[in-house]
Amino acid sequence: MMRAHALLVDRIRLPRWQRWTTYASFTLLALTGILWWTLDLQRGENPASAPQVWLLRLHGLAAMWVLICFGSLLTNHARIGWAVQRNRWLGGIMVAVTALLTITGYGLYYAVGDTMRLLTSWIHICVGAAVPALLTLHVWRGRNTRIALLAAAHNERARHDH
Repeated sequence: MMRAHALLVDRIRLPRWQRWTTYASFTLLALTGILWWTLDLQRGENPASAPQVWLLRLHGLAAMWVLICFGSLLTNHARIGWAVQRNRWLGGIMVAVTALLTITGYGLYYAVGDTMRLLTSWIHICVGAAVPALLTLHVWRGRNTRIALLAAAHNERARHDH
């Protein structure tokens, strides 16, 4: 039983191309968001600069790509992880955070009124700033539980063979 469980857990691991595409996409999204926010804090009441406008466009493009990557994670990675009860809390938080950032990102374009736009903006910035740490923690915890489970399965197989 442990061996079958370990095989499923091993299938949670993303293929190299998907793992690096996801990491690169999230990194680009985080960097463009942080750089845009830094420039926004510096500009005060002045109109947005050309670099700031381009950062926002690149951020929007990266967000669309992250959503494609995120959708690809739901088919196997999240489904199997949920089934074998591995990293559920952090995975669930990542799903909720991605949904909240998608909604607030949409709201930044369509929010009516200064108060609503300001509230949406601060939620988006605060939650978005937490994503690199959450993603790093999710990956770290997933790797550690995977390694521990595979080692336990290997030890069980070694005991069974002898």
